[in-house]
Parts: sequence; structure tokens; C-alpha cells
Amino acid sequence: MKRNSYINYIIEKGINLQPNQTVEIVSSSYLKDFVFDLRKACLKKGASFVYIKYIDGKDLESKINDDYDILKDIEHYKGLIKEGFARIVIQSPFMIPMVIETNRKKEYQNKLKQLIFVNDYFNNLESQRTICLAANPYWASKLNITIEQLWDIIFDYSLFNDEMSIYKDYLNGLNINKIIFKNSLGTNLEVVLTSNFTFQDKHQITPRGVKFQPNIPCLELYTAPNKYNVNGVVVSSKPIYYYGETINDYKIEFKDGKIIDSINLNKVLDKDESLLYAGEIALVRYSESINLYSTLLNENLCSHIGLGYAYPYGIKELDKINKSQYHVDLFFGTKDLECLAVCEDENIYIMKNGEFIYEK
Repeated sequence: MKRNSYINYIIEKGINLQPNQTVEIVSSSYLKDFVFDLRKACLKKGASFVYIKYIDGKDLESKINDDYDILKDIEHYKGLIKEGFARIVIQSPFMIPMVIETNRKKEYQNKLKQLIFVNDYFNNLESQRTICLAANPYWASKLNITIEQLWDIIFDYSLFNDEMSIYKDYLNGLNINKIIFKNSLGTNLEVVLTSNFTFQDKHQITPRGVKFQPNIPCLELYTAPNKYNVNGVVVSSKPIYYYGETINDYKIEFKDGKIIDSINLNKVLDKDESLLYAGEIALVRYSESINLYSTLLNENLCSHIGLGYAYPYGIKELDKINKSQYHVDLFFGTKDLECLAVCEDENIYIMKNGEFIYEK
């Protein structure tokens, strides 16, 4: 029953499927049962066609090893964009890695950069896309639970209705210039925001007026900071899972927006210069939990800062936010986190003890 409710939520709330719209499902090939159920439900609810793109598996390995032809995909996606297609991306940590030579893998990744226009299509809200989760036995084993218990965790988080719009409207009415974050772990961070920004919640709207949910679940309020006006220290409160590796006890220091010192994050920061700058600051009610080994789940448990790509939603000064191909969330929210908003007329605490404060 919950599985059907979850699938319906992905289609109706996630991408908000429109009549006769084309859909692409991006997934691991090891999740075929869930993918087929999702595809069947999309067609039943009015999709004109559902493409399935697997990001791993023997077929893709063979294609890459035989010299992957990116031109076919470029033409394919140009056609899909003309049709106004929607996309569902299914994430599932700890899947089986592909067996590909290192050089072949690098060539493949370089070729994929030619498809950046597809990411731009969705990042510019030209159509709906959503990212959601699916359970697998390897992930369940890492958490030392059954796959049924893991599905229940995904269902409970994804279907939980925590309406943030009232608090979002309250924050957006404060005319906040800067937020100061402090906790007992050592985080002491000042984040200057752009002019006339608005905090975002789980919903976005396309130019055609179609409301959708980019992330399932989403219990955060977020915006992009001024790229060159982030200062102070961030100390980790939860591990991150990065390309198969768990990174604990990380720490970074910003000066004039740029990271000038770090601990245990070289693998992340060395990937690209743009990851030395922040692209997101997110306010989240703190929740006690084990490490769930999924950014999509962990980012709903505590406040965090995102390095790299800045979501442009609700931003007027687009020249003052970070641009990147990458986005990595770092968690610093704790049970004693305090957030002080520096506003035009006064300073107001908007979070205390890891909880939102709403002054009516």
C-alpha cells in the first residue's frame, strides 16, 4: 500500500505529470522491478511514452567499452526537450560499480559533459524533474536492517507532510541581509545573502505554471548566498557519503567566500575550483538519526551548506551566486544550533536549539 502511495506521489507531486507528456526514468539497472512499476504507473496516468535510462549494468559497460557514441544521445535529448519531457531520477547508494577501464571511464565522463544542456533545461525550470530514492539490499546491509525496513524509512520520510510555507513566508518578510550560525561543535559562520532573495521550500513552478517537487523528500528552506561574502568555520555534525566513501569529522574555513583551510575534504575540494565556494545555505529542523548514507535523506535531518552549484531559484542578483557542475552538501546542524538573522531594522533569532522560531 505504501509502495503504491509512494509511486503515486513521485508521479503526481514529484513531476506532476501532465497529459501526454514524455517521461524519462534514470536509474540503476539493478532496480528494474521498481522502475517497471513506476513506468507502468506513468503510462496509466497519461504519459505518452516512458524512456528508461540505466546508469550502470552490463549493457552500458559494453557500450562504453565499444566507444560510446555521444552524438546519438545529443540528438535524442534535443528531441525530448522539444517534446517538453519530464525526468525522474532514482538514487540508491551502494549499487554494484561498473567494470570499466579507467581511461574508458574518463573518456565517457568527458563525453557526458556535452549533455550539459539537458541539466540546464531542468535547472532553468523549463520542465519538471524530481529525484527520489529506492531501497536495495546492499544499502540495507550497510545500515544493518532488512530491505523492507529500509523501504519503510524511505516511505516515511518521503510521504511525511511537513508544510514549511508558513515559516518560509515569515522568513521572506524579514528582509534578512545576513545569517550567523553558531553551535558547540565549533561552527561559527556568517553568510551574507543576495539582495531581494526569497527562501525556497520543496516546490518549484515551470513557466507554464506546473508546480512540482524537485527533491523527494524535502524538509528544508534554502537559498544561495553571496558567493564572495561567506566567512567563518563549519564543523561537521554528520558524515557525508561521497563516491563510495564515508567522510567523517570534516572542517572548513571561509574567507571572503573562498575556502582557505579544510580537514578531511581534499578529495571533494580538489575536484573543481568552484567547490571552494558555497552555492547553498539550508535551514532544517534538527533530527536525531543514524547516518543513513544518503545525502537526499541526511539533508532533511539538519542545517547544511552546499558547495558548488547555486540553485538560482528566488535569486535576483544572479551574478553574485556560484556557478558549477557539482554540488556537495556539508552538514553542520546540531541540537544546539542557533541562527541569528541580521535584518534591515533589527537582529532576530530564527533558529534556537536546532528548531525554527516563529515570532508572530
